[in-house]
Amino acid sequence: MKWIRHFGSKDQLVCATVDWQRPREEASREVEPGDLPGAVAVVVERYEQIGDANVRLLALEDRVPAVRYLLEQAREGHRQWVERVFARCLPTRRNAAYRQRVMAFYAATEVMVWKLLRRDFGLSRKQTEAVLLELVSGLVRRPTHDREEQP
Repeated sequence: MKWIRHFGSKDQLVCATVDWQRPREEASREVEPGDLPGAVAVVVERYEQIGDANVRLLALEDRVPAVRYLLEQAREGHRQWVERVFARCLPTRRNAAYRQRVMAFYAATEVMVWKLLRRDFGLSRKQTEAVLLELVSGLVRRPTHDREEQP
């Protein structure tokens, strides 16, 4: 129980582990900005590895502070990934239109969409990638609102 003296509690140990692991997670999702097939392949690969665990953790989020922290960090990391990978498809001004477009790309690449397609509907990995690529491609084709028109 040496770790208790160092970290203080199990929750603090988990939080420290999350912080230590985050750069490794970010590195595992590296993709050239604007590479839509690459972005979809990378995110599906991660979900194939950790998606089921992420879905199970969602059930614990409201009961376990360390799990809440883990999921908050994961959401923030995914949002930052979306902003970097899809930067060319986002309005240049960080306003309501920007936030809405980020959330659209976020939703199109979210673990629960992967779960719906892979686990609930039984699509293959290749089929799941095709659906996600169609979602993100549709967002790319949809013009962004002019920066000056949005509040």
